[in-house]
Amino acid sequence: MKKIKIVYYTGTGCTEMVANCLEKTLRERGIDTDIFKISAGENCDLDYTDILVLLYPIHSFTMPGPVLEWVLGLSDGSGMQAAVITVSGGWEVSPNTASRIRAIKMLKKKGYDVFFEDSIALLSNAAYTTPEPFATMLFKVLPEKVGAAADGILSGARKELPTLFFDRFFAWAGRSVRHGARLWGRGNKVSSECDGCGICAGTCSSGNITMTDSKPVFGKNCCMCLGCFYACPKRALSPKMAKPILLKDYDIKGLEKKALVADRIDVSDIKAGYLWQGVKKYLSS
Repeated sequence: MKKIKIVYYTGTGCTEMVANCLEKTLRERGIDTDIFKISAGENCDLDYTDILVLLYPIHSFTMPGPVLEWVLGLSDGSGMQAAVITVSGGWEVSPNTASRIRAIKMLKKKGYDVFFEDSIALLSNAAYTTPEPFATMLFKVLPEKVGAAADGILSGARKELPTLFFDRFFAWAGRSVRHGARLWGRGNKVSSECDGCGICAGTCSSGNITMTDSKPVFGKNCCMCLGCFYACPKRALSPKMAKPILLKDYDIKGLEKKALVADRIDVSDIKAGYLWQGVKKYLSS
């Protein structure tokens, strides 16, 4: 029996939902499955693993900084099979199509046989709120989309998603955001609403937040995942720059509960701007 290791990074929770859904799906299919969340300073044992599944949200058209550092620290894969799956609010529309290239190249260079790639759509967590009814339906179809990915991985068939040529430039340019994010994160502000609960520090997978005198202090390792802002129950955190990227109505748990009782609808006739054409196609397929 094959053993699968799911390694994932999450910022605001969507990718964690996908990872947990994939783990549950594989276990239901009788597969020995382990799961590991990428966090600063923690290592992952891949001994006795047959297939590595790397799962991450798209950050600036490429993989997040913590994922890059984790892959850099991997030992030789010795031919181990690997799959790379991305999660985004826009799915496979330009400029997202090249978001897996660097991860795949790095894994191959380390000796992994990357045979499968896929993409899952969930909520947008920055700048633009996923419109209704798309948001609810994304949660509604998540189990079947993850189930299809699980079946693809277990079949062993090779799957490569098409990449638009110009998106390679966006993915390359997106690397610079990683360095800018470190400076951006240091400027985060804390309001008087902060009660020192420490949830922000516990949420930060980059290890960028420490608590001093019951107040969060921001370091130089921010990857701009936005997790701390949405995790704060008091909404006491705010960025010094680019405040409009934060969404006032970002509510994963609420939409997930709503999806449980919502009826399945056909979204093919709903008008949507370019940003949501990928999501519309995803939900209609």
